[in-house]
Order: sequence, then structure tokens, then C-alpha cells
Amino acid sequence: MKQKIEQFTAYFETQIANCAEQEKQLLADARKDEAIFAKIRANVYGIFRSVFGVAVNNCRENAEALRAFFLKQVEHIPSSWRTSYETAKQHNDVVKM
Repeated sequence: MKQKIEQFTAYFETQIANCAEQEKQLLADARKDEAIFAKIRANVYGIFRSVFGVAVNNCRENAEALRAFFLKQVEHIPSSWRTSYETAKQHNDVVKM
């Protein structure tokens, strides 16, 4: 179990680093909009890494409880994004959208 937790955490770290590197390269190429999306991807991986960390702390060695907790929490994330998007859309806030 410990090895799987470490592997999953390492996956998040790798993806965050890859996105940060991609963002850096895109900015160097004056591709600001694409760089923003790379940064957003890194932030999303960071959020999921944090949720996974909370799941690990709450569920310890119970793999099924950890999995259920993690999946339940990550289901809430897109719904809050949708709500935020709709609010921004109502206020014509293109940046937040």
C-alpha cells in the first residue's frame, strides 16, 4: 500500500513539473495563452495531489476507504468549477470563465 501511495504521489509531482516546464517553454515562445493553460493543468494536478494527501491522512492503510474518499472528493471539484464558470458567465467575466 505504501508503495502505491508513493507512486501516485510521484505521478502528481512529475505531472506538475512537466506542466511547469511546458509553461516556461511556452512563455519563452511568446505563447502566453497556451502557457496559462499549462499553469492551470499544473494547478489541477496540485489540487488532486492535495486531495489525495488528505485521503491518505484520513484513511491510512485502508485502501478501499482511501479510494472511496478520494473519488468522492474529486467528484465535488468539477461541480464547483461549473458553478464558478456559470457565475463568471453571468457577469461577463471572460478571464474567470
